[in-house]
Amino acid sequence: MAKRVFKAKEPVSIRYQNLSDGNKSIYLDYNLNGKRIREFLRLYLIPEHNSSDKTRNDETRRLATAIKSQRITELITDSTGLKPTGKGKILLSDYLQQEQTRYEKRGSKAYASSIRNTIKQVLNYGNRPLNKIDKAYLEGYANYLKTATNKYRKPLSANSQSLYFDVVSIALNSAVKENLLRENPAHRIDSKERPAPIQSKRVYLTIDELKRLEQTPAIKRKGSTIERYEATRQAFLFACYTGLRYSDIVTLRWEDVKTLPDGSKEIAKTMQKTKEVVYLPLSASALEYLPATEKEPKNGLVFTLSGADIIWDILQDWSKRAGIEKHISFHTSRHTFATLTLSYGADVYTIKELLGHKNINTTQIYAKVVAENKIKAVNLIPSIK
Repeated sequence: MAKRVFKAKEPVSIRYQNLSDGNKSIYLDYNLNGKRIREFLRLYLIPEHNSSDKTRNDETRRLATAIKSQRITELITDSTGLKPTGKGKILLSDYLQQEQTRYEKRGSKAYASSIRNTIKQVLNYGNRPLNKIDKAYLEGYANYLKTATNKYRKPLSANSQSLYFDVVSIALNSAVKENLLRENPAHRIDSKERPAPIQSKRVYLTIDELKRLEQTPAIKRKGSTIERYEATRQAFLFACYTGLRYSDIVTLRWEDVKTLPDGSKEIAKTMQKTKEVVYLPLSASALEYLPATEKEPKNGLVFTLSGADIIWDILQDWSKRAGIEKHISFHTSRHTFATLTLSYGADVYTIKELLGHKNINTTQIYAKVVAENKIKAVNLIPSIK
């Protein structure tokens, strides 16, 4: 009888994660004394359509296997646990740049822009390798943000300070997942010591203001083009009638726009933020701002927009010419959709589904705004006495 051979289970395994674009992300799965750790290698397998794709994937797999072997060797030579790979020497600004690129590829252009602005603050404050960032560094960074300025040389708002601190903290979380750091030093900082955002009032457009924007045409501006300006105008108004986030507008493809048996159209799209599919019927007003020609191929983008900073400048100029004093952003369109649909009688649960909210409490904030508007309207009636 042949002797059974028991193969020891390796402490590091190669795993794959399916991505929304059809690719597969390769990561290493560590099993260390019952503790599971993932290290994403930033290596990807692509769909194989031809021999060239297959050859590329074979090379990627070989590289992943080589890295795995290296990690196992490192574990053996470090009895205390997961040995640092030396990658932690990458500068914080360089790592943030990698994160910016990753979010841009995912279609999260707004957050990528936030990372870009954070990099500027980090460079002004003082750059460091990841493995040299500790609690003291982050506390100093938080204090620096209190005196920092934006591109207009004005002090950073409380919300901007909070955002630029959180961007660094989130990046450090990613570095831990990739085994570049053992822990995130931001977790040792008390919430009271972190820059705190101020709950901002939701800015939305009234129906009169929305009509004024619709009646204000695109114009050619210095440093811009009429096409770029019109594309922003069209996308913003489409968002006002659909409630789609900026991240979903810039990643909207023609294959997401469905024609139903009765001839009407709807959007069936996986939300960038929640990763859940939302089915959104398109009203006549929304269809008015849907580009007339459906581009080929079907996976082509519906809207081709400029960067977030350029869009911001265009919105400010456009709303000012329309006589609107409110300080609007692209997200104002989403607030506008929610408040207007509630004002005209839609129930809060329906709005929750249209907006793709996971929690009804988030949607009820808009219901509160509508209720406050009703109270203000009633109080406008003068006393008869």
